[in-house]
Amino acid sequence: MDVEALRRAIAATSDWPAVVEGARRNRIAPAVLSSLRADAASQIPADVLSALRHDAVLAVSRSLGQIPALESLCATLTEAKIRFLIVKGLPLSFQLYGDPARRCADDIDVLVAPDQFWQADGALTQSGYRCTTELRPAARYASYTYWIKDLTYTNKAFSTSVELHHRLTANPYLLEWPFDEIWNERVHVRIGQADVPTLPSGRLPLYLFAHGANHGWERLRWLLDLTAVLEGPTRVDAIVAEAEPLGLGPAMLQTLVLAHELLGFPLAPQVLDRAGKSLRVKWLDVCLNQFRGRSLWRRRPPMKSWDWLWQFSVWFFIYNLSLKADWRYRAHQSAAMWIHPPDWNIIRLPPALFWLYPLIRPFIWMNRRWQK
Repeated sequence: MDVEALRRAIAATSDWPAVVEGARRNRIAPAVLSSLRADAASQIPADVLSALRHDAVLAVSRSLGQIPALESLCATLTEAKIRFLIVKGLPLSFQLYGDPARRCADDIDVLVAPDQFWQADGALTQSGYRCTTELRPAARYASYTYWIKDLTYTNKAFSTSVELHHRLTANPYLLEWPFDEIWNERVHVRIGQADVPTLPSGRLPLYLFAHGANHGWERLRWLLDLTAVLEGPTRVDAIVAEAEPLGLGPAMLQTLVLAHELLGFPLAPQVLDRAGKSLRVKWLDVCLNQFRGRSLWRRRPPMKSWDWLWQFSVWFFIYNLSLKADWRYRAHQSAAMWIHPPDWNIIRLPPALFWLYPLIRPFIWMNRRWQK
């Protein structure tokens, strides 16, 4: 860390409430505190440090509070003979920082073998979990799993929710990794009393990139996670080379430049030069800047505002559509706007009229958005 640069940045900061708000919104209070040395921290107002420490303690408490739920979940799926991996969350925090509580954890994301997805749904239901999405009749299960990658569950015994995934990305063509491949490469992380299977370290850079980019890097925490696994120019060159055959080279370059600009992540001059000469990198940067806006790092625009519609419905879609040039990816991304399985439970059409859903989708979408 450049301590002198940090001192200058602190001295130039006047809007401390915005700093606290941004750290809270991006789930990075523990990371902010851990990066401050005593001499730098002494320059920060006491109330700001107190707020950051309060948020960090809450984050640690929330993360550690997930351990009983994680132990129970692993036991349930293991007993049901489900092949599963826990992605992100506590295992990722342990892999990146050697501490399961260092990274703020929200819910528990579990990836299961696609052919065991509904078996896993049954196992969770029998163990006390309740799916928050109504999926009846069962004839629609196949359509649901094609368009939607996960279901969310809650359990009265635990304060955290569980997301059950059958693939890693919403668009199946963004990151085309067969489950059997990553299952065979899985590693185990000891958390509490559970040996938790998770993604191997070699898969983390591309997965963290795909996850963060798919969400428009709305939270700096995801960018911090990515930089945590990229150490040195050799690793950067390797990840760009790995992204190229997947059609994600320009998007990876744009992300690395973003990390360089926002987090001071070191990049070699040739990487910056290559990114600067790429028209696709420039276009992605335009899209992302329009989506993120000047204040998105602090807060989302109000749900009923035109800013929200412009950023999250127009530029967010354009940015995601531009991540990959593959026609299958773009076709699925475009179709997903018009085929939204949760709509099937808002207006129940008989099978003979199922084809009408894409036509009434805009009206359902507008009604749901403007009621929030």
